Amino acid sequence: IYTLSLHDALPILVPIARGKKLPSIRWEIYQRRLPNDKELYQWFMGNENQLGIVTGNVSGGRFIVDFDGMICEETFMEFMDAFPEFLDGRVVQTGSGKPHIHGKCPDFPVDFTRKIKYYYDSEEQNIGEVELRGNRHQSLIPPSVHPCGTVYFYVDESLPIKEISRERFQEILAWMEIAQKEGIESHQEGENLEADDLSSEMRTKIANYYLTRIQHQVGIRHLNRNDKGYELARELNNLGLGVDEAKSLMMRYADEAPAIVEKDPYTEQEAIASLQSAYNNKRESPWIPWGFREDIRKEKEVEEIRAEVSTGKELR
Repeated sequence: IYTLSLHDALPILVPIARGKKLPSIRWEIYQRRLPNDKELYQWFMGNENQLGIVTGNVSGGRFIVDFDGMICEETFMEFMDAFPEFLDGRVVQTGSGKPHIHGKCPDFPVDFTRKIKYYYDSEEQNIGEVELRGNRHQSLIPPSVHPCGTVYFYVDESLPIKEISRERFQEILAWMEIAQKEGIESHQEGENLEADDLSSEMRTKIANYYLTRIQHQVGIRHLNRNDKGYELARELNNLGLGVDEAKSLMMRYADEAPAIVEKDPYTEQEAIASLQSAYNNKRESPWIPWGFREDIRKEKEVEEIRAEVSTGKELR
């Protein structure tokens, strides 16, 4: 009726109608017991029902970490930096293009249901959320279709559901409590910082962040290397980075981007072609990633102090 990886212990599945994200049945009872064969047959044979997985103790301690909002890539990277064991675990690319991390804690807390970590920009607008789902929750899983029409898929189905101890799960809960990083900004049109406002040192720092971010997307989430290579070149152009420095970063990307499939090459020649194409286009306002605006502000304050000191010396 359905196919799961051999790495999976059988979780509880529930039917979700195509185009929906909530179960099409009264599923409360399946928060306590497995469905029987007859129920599974009725739910998934001869129809277009999607697969929903019930999380929590009833499914062996399964939990899901869901990343959403404008900065979902950044929060995903932040989580992976804090819990690197999940780099070798199961990641789902959702139909909306955002990542889900699937994990398992056999000694899962029976009283844990859900926790959300919110992120805000300088104007107190919500720009991101990390949601940890446990007991009494469910989620669409591959190969289900998102309401927008795109398909959920495993980034690498050969990787297992990462199993962690109760102590490690408590550390995730503690991470969820930590206040968000200062200076988070969204990627919006019309931001008041332009490339000319940045020092060469700050351009280099941000450019290397761009590279790291895209390497994560390609290496962990297996996004298309060619598409992401051009995206990197376009961001470097918007940043106002010199051609030679941009070329060096593009060469690093071409050398380090993993070959996910043989038909998805990305050679140094293609990297140069991406760079030339991007640099022939009109520059737009650069994206200033979260955390960098505070650094830019401090850098400007130092420059102003130096200018005042220099002016004072000249007057004397």
